[in-house]
Amino acid sequence: MKRVQRWTREERALLGTARDAEIGLRVGRSAAAVRWQRENADIPRWRAPPFGWTADQIALLGSAADAEVGLLVGCSERSVRLKRLSLGLVAWRKRAFQWPEGHIARLGVDQDPIIAKELGISISAVREKRRQLKIPGFMWTTRVWCSESLSLLGTDTDARIAELLGLTLSTVQYKRHTIGILGFGRPSRSWSETELALLGTVSDAEVARKIGVSHSSVFQMRRLHGIPVFKPTPSAELRELLGTASDASVAARLGINESAVSHTRVRLGITAFETQRRWTPEEVALLGTMTDAEVAKKLNRGKAAVRWARLQRKIPGIPCNPGIGDAWVELEHEYTTSRISLTALAEKHGVSPTSVHKRANRLGWRRPDQE
Repeated sequence: MKRVQRWTREERALLGTARDAEIGLRVGRSAAAVRWQRENADIPRWRAPPFGWTADQIALLGSAADAEVGLLVGCSERSVRLKRLSLGLVAWRKRAFQWPEGHIARLGVDQDPIIAKELGISISAVREKRRQLKIPGFMWTTRVWCSESLSLLGTDTDARIAELLGLTLSTVQYKRHTIGILGFGRPSRSWSETELALLGTVSDAEVARKIGVSHSSVFQMRRLHGIPVFKPTPSAELRELLGTASDASVAARLGINESAVSHTRVRLGITAFETQRRWTPEEVALLGTMTDAEVAKKLNRGKAAVRWARLQRKIPGIPCNPGIGDAWVELEHEYTTSRISLTALAEKHGVSPTSVHKRANRLGWRRPDQE
């Protein structure tokens, strides 16, 4: 337990001679501890003596902010405010900004941030002045590039070209990149026929990795030659799964990006799984009773959707082999009329005992001894 330090006679003598916080700093105690000790000793708190205002100091009241006047005369902002109010003087207010005529004419012609920076005022002040004068904001317009302007691109820095043409730096950079002109001072790179042949056959990132250039260089060169972007052909497995489950589930199953699954599904015109109609109990009862293709045709659903619904419910499917339907009919007949064991019956027809048991339960088959 921390031992409480006793107050000395010298420390007690300081109580009430200055603010509690100031005395606390002197004696190494908190302001609350000083206040408690002072009040316990019935010592009134310290009050600053009235400030002796001179005529010159009074003349400063209202000529600047109260805080600024307080710094000049050596007293608090509150003292300045009380003295000013007692004399009936209004508070100082910052004078309205005087707009140069030349800059008023530029309102709406240039961007508000540019005008604000030149005048050393806030963007909101520029915007408010423009609204007072009912001047619409700056509108970007499409730049029509003439042959003379285009010929300048790449001959000097983009900043210098932008200054010469009266454009922004980003406008010049975008145009130069679009038409495939290298920046000023950068050595040009010649593309071989083999490298050009790669454009559009794989992704730009893959081309860049193969030939050792930047992604933007590949993009610009492909655009320059009018080659469309590469669109990969979805795999058979992906096409089969699209629409049978959510895009996120398909992506997780195949280990690919969800956005790639979504884009491919939309491009192929496949309805999202979440918006498809739900399976009714009658439709579910058909699963596994015939081939997935037959169920799909009967229910007007996709074969992949039928297969996915069946697998989700762990219903065994019927192979698409000729005569398999007749085999199940024969198996059902023996199951319901003979006393052959389930294992022997399944082995005889080349199916698993589990599939026979599940099918019998689902379709309501009954053994002779259960009648």
